Amino acid sequence: MMYARGNRRDYDALAAKGNAGWDYGSSVLPYFKKAENMTNPALATSKYHGTGGPLTVSINDHKDDSVATAVKNTSQDSLDLPDKVDCNGENQVGSSFIPMNVKDGQRDSTHRAYLEPVLSRKNLYVRTHSQVIRILVYRDTRRANGVKFVHKNVKTAVFASKEVIVCAGAIRSPHHLMLSGLGPRDHLRAVGIDVIEDIPVRNNLRDHVVMNPIFPLYIDGSQAKESGSIARIPRTPSGPFHNVIFMTAFKSFRSGNPSWPDAQYVVSKVLDLDGCWRTNNSSP
Repeated sequence: MMYARGNRRDYDALAAKGNAGWDYGSSVLPYFKKAENMTNPALATSKYHGTGGPLTVSINDHKDDSVATAVKNTSQDSLDLPDKVDCNGENQVGSSFIPMNVKDGQRDSTHRAYLEPVLSRKNLYVRTHSQVIRILVYRDTRRANGVKFVHKNVKTAVFASKEVIVCAGAIRSPHHLMLSGLGPRDHLRAVGIDVIEDIPVRNNLRDHVVMNPIFPLYIDGSQAKESGSIARIPRTPSGPFHNVIFMTAFKSFRSGNPSWPDAQYVVSKVLDLDGCWRTNNSSP
């Protein structure tokens, strides 16, 4: 649920490698703003944020003094960073209360923000419980023209009049491409897949290294023990189990550019066995 766009220099680096339309300022940022409905008044007028978009973004601005103290101490004393920065604004380095894609106390997911409002459209068809077999590609033009998938043990092919968009995540997207013959030649041939295009798919896949030190910060255990607090989660945007992440901080250690972070810290609260909050400070 944490809404962090990433650093603008990562996008500009993509554009510099020949990927037209991926530079941050003129290409990517306008779409971030168009998609966003920033509910925080202090940020809603910023040139880096938008209002009225389908995806609600709120700031987890905790009023608890002990939380504010923890955020300030972590930022200034431990990390030597400025606090109260806008991590999706001009300068990402520093700490801030976390912006989250949360609406009425619940996650404002892609499905909730984009699909639910338009499910009645005649030109939209959503097929769930389906597994993609491969992307259909014209060999002569190297252009995708459809998708083959299986649903309830029945294989079906659908064809595109314009384009096929692959958005299956960092693992499944390259998997689908390689099943379709788009990937490293030697690897595809080794598993019996006919090669359409020899390209370095998945070569740059990287994992997030995460450490999770835990230290106690007792805030108000009585809230966690409050009768019905868990039962209220699906119904009302209230109670101690909503918006449980406190703050995030970005810092540069090895990138050589102090404004291009390579580490992120997250301070969140978890519930211990006694029913009191404690903080979980993790840093990938």
